[in-house]
Order: sequence, then C-alpha cells, then structure tokens
Amino acid sequence: MKQTTFGITVTFLLIFFIFSGFSSIADKNKESVQEMEIKGLVLDQNAQSPVVILANKDQSAFLPIWIGLCEARSIELSLSEIVGPPVR
Repeated sequence: MKQTTFGITVTFLLIFFIFSGFSSIADKNKESVQEMEIKGLVLDQNAQSPVVILANKDQSAFLPIWIGLCEARSIELSLSEIVGPPVR
C-alpha cells in the first residue's frame, strides 16, 4: 500500500512540475542559450558508453552528453565525412 501511495505521489509531483514551470524557466534564461559544436566523441570507460563533447564557439564551456552506440556511430561517420552506400 505504501509503494502505491508513493508512486501516485511521485507521478502527481512530476505532472505538477512539468505543467507549472519548466517552460517559464527556459523563457527567463533565453540570454544564456549558446550555440555549441561537436568537439569530439569519446568512450566513457566506467559506463562503457559513448560521450559526445560539445563546446561553445569560444571554447569557454563544454557539455558532455552520454549517447547510445548507434548515435555515436552516426556522428562518427558524419565527422569523418565517409559516404555510405545509397539507401533504397
């Protein structure tokens, strides 16, 4: 019974936060939005997961994003400019 009550409470809290303020927070911080570019693609040895490294134009801020293997392969092919066979 306690697990069900806990699950319902967490669900309602998530719904409340989603509808109450995430978009307003993003609107307030529009001046902090920065264009980023891919700086590298590495493998996190601890998590055994690929990580794409993003950097802003003046390279004063970096953002690591853990991604899946298929996404990493697509990014790797794009960065190496290898052209694959045409898709039918």
